[in-house]
Amino acid sequence: MFEGLGLGSRLATAPWPKGKSWLPFVLALGFGLSTPIGIAAGIGARPDNAATQKLTNGIFDAISAGILMYTGLVELLAHEFMFNPAMRRAPLKVKLSAFACIAFGVVVMAVLAVWA
Repeated sequence: MFEGLGLGSRLATAPWPKGKSWLPFVLALGFGLSTPIGIAAGIGARPDNAATQKLTNGIFDAISAGILMYTGLVELLAHEFMFNPAMRRAPLKVKLSAFACIAFGVVVMAVLAVWA
């Protein structure tokens, strides 16, 4: 849900070249269709062997987790802490409180992962 909101707001505010005003609609349609197509492909390619299915799920879960960790650490945290001039000039107390909030979020997500 939040990915769609983020993508939609970015597509709405992005400057598009003249004659390419149709491009955001095509990109939004592609994003909206990617999940149902992926689900259909997964159902169609599901192996009959339970061990193979578990191995495949584990591999794809690991790939997804790696992409999520990379995006979170490199794209989000690096831009908020290293490339943000306000954060670079902020006092140590603000930086430590921001780090504590991130650590708290990590702990909450780990607790939620136990229940999932």
